[in-house]
Amino acid sequence: MTKKKVYPLLSIKKTVPKEDGNDYQQGIAQEDAVVYKKALARGKSGKWISVIVKLGIKAGTRVFLSNTKCRAAEAKVLSIKMLGRSKEISQANSMHDARFYYVVGKVLRPVRPFSPKFLRCESGIHFFRTLAEARDY
Repeated sequence: MTKKKVYPLLSIKKTVPKEDGNDYQQGIAQEDAVVYKKALARGKSGKWISVIVKLGIKAGTRVFLSNTKCRAAEAKVLSIKMLGRSKEISQANSMHDARFYYVVGKVLRPVRPFSPKFLRCESGIHFFRTLAEARDY
């Protein structure tokens, strides 16, 4: 019998294996964690450029994890950097809703209440556990 992978970020309440190959887990973050997200910002030319948003998730936050994209009930924006460069910027926009802003130092909450449904693309602050996953998204 194969042992299920348990992520240290999560105190498991329920795991639901899905036919798409993902194991969906939800629960409460046991410890503070740093996670990543890809977003967009306007460059000097006015064109949209890809950026990486570094988010902080506090212990006690409700989280949902899958093998890939994850989400949280709230997260704090720690930094925003241009993809492939070290230049930091102060604000970025969601790739899926340009009206949703990431601002360094702000605590974010989803527009709709955090969803407990076992679906990756439900309401929540979406993130990846690694910088590589966010960069490649």
